[in-house]
Amino acid sequence: MYVLNGIRLSPNKAFTHNGVQYPANWIELSTESERIGIGISFITPNSPPSYDGRFYVLSPTNQVIGKSLEDSIVMIDSVKTNVLGLKTIWKNDQNEEAYKLLSPTDWYVTRKSEIDTDIPVGITSYRTSVRNVCEQRKNALGIATNMTEFIGVTTFSGMDWPENVV
Repeated sequence: MYVLNGIRLSPNKAFTHNGVQYPANWIELSTESERIGIGISFITPNSPPSYDGRFYVLSPTNQVIGKSLEDSIVMIDSVKTNVLGLKTIWKNDQNEEAYKLLSPTDWYVTRKSEIDTDIPVGITSYRTSVRNVCEQRKNALGIATNMTEFIGVTTFSGMDWPENVV
């Protein structure tokens, strides 16, 4: 695929560059040095750059662009729409994971509330630990100021979920 100033060129279609009209067959008849001379480059089709889709998107011109870390408001068909940034999405993921880990022990809390039966110490410790790890992870995500920091934080080094007690 031939590209000039980020725009794809069809090999059998005329184009204009810097006020010069080039005929439809110019790309096919020109030499590589002539194409390079006016700024045309060749990009191998069907070979987009590799990138981690959790953090980046690929633009229509095969540019890898970082997703937004922060929430934003955009206009879609004249309607203000809230778009969640990576920080919010990943924080929500941590809440969901904590919920999954806490759910099997929720019945202890319900039993305590309904008939005042004590919650075993191991269960209380586990639940506290899950909530603490969740908050640590969300705080770490929140303080990242750029994509490199954010990606580094997502390894959650030293912030492992506790072993399940159920």
